[in-house]
Amino acid sequence: MEEFAYVLDYLPQGLPDMKKFHREPVVYAIGESEFKILEIAPLEDADFTIGERIYVGKEKEKRDKVRA
Repeated sequence: MEEFAYVLDYLPQGLPDMKKFHREPVVYAIGESEFKILEIAPLEDADFTIGERIYVGKEKEKRDKVRA
């Protein structure tokens, strides 16, 4: 399982092909150790920059920007 990932893209308005009332912000990232592509649900009011290293591991108390 990935512990850290690097942000590839951040869509604060959600995916454009979803209906407007179903849209939620989404972050695309690549895992640091296994290079898995991840689709991440960010916490409310979290802001991301491309290339930013974020924690995505199992310990929920360490996650300061992501829900799942």
